[in-house]
Order: sequence, then C-alpha cells, then structure tokens
Amino acid sequence: MLPSRYPTIAGWLTDRGPAKVIIAAFVVLNLAIFFLADPSCYQVRGSCALVTDRNGYLVVEALMQHGSLVDYNDPSLPYTAHAPGYALIMAATFLVFGSSNYFALVILQLALLAASGLLLRRVTELYLPGWGDLSLALLLFNPNAVAQVHLVQTNAMEIFFVTAAFTTMAIFCRQPRLSLVLLCGLALGVAMLVRPLSQFLALILPVLIPLLVVLGGQPRLWRRAVVWGLLGAAMAGAVGTPWMWHMYNSGQSFRMSGIGHEHLLFLDSLKYLTPEAPGTSIPQVKKDYRAAETEHLSQRHANWEALTSGQQDELRLQRILEYYKSFPFEAGVFATALAYSWGRFLVAGGAGEIHRLFGLEYKSEAHPTAFYGSKTAALICSVLLRLLGILGFIVLLRRREFGLLLLCSGLIAMFMAGTFLVGTPRYRVSIEPQLMLFAVFGVAYLTTLFQGRKAGAEAS
Repeated sequence: MLPSRYPTIAGWLTDRGPAKVIIAAFVVLNLAIFFLADPSCYQVRGSCALVTDRNGYLVVEALMQHGSLVDYNDPSLPYTAHAPGYALIMAATFLVFGSSNYFALVILQLALLAASGLLLRRVTELYLPGWGDLSLALLLFNPNAVAQVHLVQTNAMEIFFVTAAFTTMAIFCRQPRLSLVLLCGLALGVAMLVRPLSQFLALILPVLIPLLVVLGGQPRLWRRAVVWGLLGAAMAGAVGTPWMWHMYNSGQSFRMSGIGHEHLLFLDSLKYLTPEAPGTSIPQVKKDYRAAETEHLSQRHANWEALTSGQQDELRLQRILEYYKSFPFEAGVFATALAYSWGRFLVAGGAGEIHRLFGLEYKSEAHPTAFYGSKTAALICSVLLRLLGILGFIVLLRRREFGLLLLCSGLIAMFMAGTFLVGTPRYRVSIEPQLMLFAVFGVAYLTTLFQGRKAGAEAS
C-alpha cells in the first residue's frame, strides 16, 4: 500500500522526498539506541529481558527441547498460558540467527514499526493529502513506541498487525471491497495469536463492515457487507483455530489465552481499589485476596488439591467475577481507580520502559538528570500529542469522517477498556498510530488557521 502519488514501488524507491529522510533518521536513531542501551535488554536471560519477556523465551526453550508447545516447568503438561504467536516468531529468529541474543528479534520489531508508519502514512494521504510524512515521523519518533520495540514483549509486534487491519478498513471506507475485509481478517488472526485482545476485533467484523458502508454513504451494500464481515471474521478464526483447538484439548475451553491469564487481570486490578489510595498499586491487597480465595475454594471443594491447574483457574475466575459483581467497593474509589488507569494508558509517556531500556530504572538518585529529563520529555510529548489529538478528533467530526472516526475511536476505546484498572503506556503501543493520526489532523487545522490569519494580515 504505497503513498497515493506513487503508482509503483520503483516510483517510491527513486523518490528523494521526506519519507526516505525520515526512515534514514529512524535507522540512525536506533543504531544510537543500540549503542547506549542496557546490553541486558538484548541478551537471552539478561536482567532487563527477564523483566519484559513474559511470553517468549521460556516457551521457545521448551519448544526446542521437547518439539512441542509444553509447559516449561512441567513438560508433561501442554502450554496454555498465552497465545503462542510471539514465541513462534522468536523461535524463527533463533533458528536463523542463533539463540544467544535478541538482536534479530528487535530488528524485526523495528522493521515492523517502520512498516506500521508507512501504512499510517498511506491512510493519512488518503484522508489528508500532503500530511503523510508528518504522521510517519510522529509514529517513528514517538518515545513510547521506540522504547517498546527495543524490548522483548508482545506489544512491540502486535502494533504492525493491528495497524495493517486498521489500514485495510480505512481504505474500505472509501473503496468497499471483499479483498480488503479478508486482508483485515488475516491481519487480525495473526494479531490475536500475538496478543489475544485482538480477538474481540475479529468478533465485531460482521457488525463493523455493514456500519462502515452505511457511514460511507453506500447503504445499499449493507446486506453484502454483512456477508463480507462474516467472511472476514471466519478468516481470522481460521488463523486462530489451530491454537484454540489446542486449548480445548488441553481443558481450557475454546479460547485464545489461558483462564489463569484472565483471572490475573482481575486480580491485578484489585491492587488499585483501596479506599486509602485509589489508583495507586498496593500489592498486599492482591496477596491477601489470593490467600482468602484459595482458602475459600479449598473449603468449598474437597478435592481442591487434586484438581488440575486449569480446573483451579476456572474456579478462581468464577470466584473473582462473583466478587466483582457483588461490587464491595465504594463507587468513588472504583471511579477514581478507573480514571487513573485510563489516564496512565492515554497520557503517561512510557518513562518506565525508557528507564529500563537505558539502565536507569530505580536510579533517580544516581542519574537524576537523565532519569527526570527523559521522564519529563516523554510526558510533555505525550500530553502535547493528546491535546493535538483532541483537536484532530473535533476536526474529523466537523468533516463528517464518521467511518475513520469510528475506526480510530473504537480501537482506542477497546484497547483502553481491555486493560481494565491496570492501564499503562505499554498497552497503548498498538493504538499509537490512531492517536498520531488524530494529532496530525490537529496540526493540519492549526497550520491552516495560522496561514489564513497570516494571509489576512498581509492583505490588510
């Protein structure tokens, strides 16, 4: 999907416009980061990588040792904790480039971020001609995104597949075609193998596609669009079905991630629901609930110790959902914690990952200038982009670009809601392109406004 003014790949490659300069600067920046970063972030079992790699190396090691996806701690059990897409991609880089470090994987993540930027550029040129290079630059030099893709974690790879799906739908709004829906389904299928949250995007395709054709001014296509949406969802399902079948045979039901993973989201969220400091993490709350939960379930089920971990996780999930539904929280405390979570998700600059990448984590006293300087710069960048994004949202609304608005806002809302009370900028990476698109519309509006006033002043 090349920028609209380039009909061929050769035309784009021979152009000496800003996009190639931006890509070159991106390469130089990341070479500098490789040189300055904490080496353990790129080393297998390095201290930095051990913190960030939650769903990769151990799965790969078990796969290479036993030839199948089995539990690292107990090879007699199948692996069911998380969708295996990221681990399988990591395994492929190990097979080709060796398994002593993560350099090949990080370079791949950087390439996918650059590809995401080019896809975003394509969408921008379609809806706001002449501003694609700015959207490319904003994404490739976004502190949160750049820091994340240098770390070994699923978010760093999910961004490309979500952006690919978004791009197909943004083009679909202008040019409804079945091929675009199928490409979207394929991208979402791979995305949910990398991080399971994307499965909900696939589920809404049968509703989203008809809605987009109606918003695009072609309501006569809605019946055909329903069929297209079902086919797109089927495509995503076809990609994810082998893994879901593996989960079903492993006693986890037909799902993308382990029941324990879902339970963990609600368990972690409890840390932020204390009346004393709502929105602030207090780990002891989680530990106390876990202990009480175990005691309650072991008393309620005489055979508790004989149950498999999957069966125990299912009972734990039922128990914690019952606890949330009983809503033993003060409404104000819950609302405050939710506001903090969404605030962290949308506005935080990603300083935690930046500090980890450069070996500054917990070193505010040893390196105060670098620690607080990077934290401040990342936060200022994020706040400015959100303010421009709010303006861009209003501009899109006034332009009645309801299809693009629905796609961008829907993605942002879904990923934000999916973090529940544990929102962080790490989970924001996959929707940074949509946030950057809003910001570009804001910049374009301010530029036009300024130029208009300048022309008026000169005329007078």
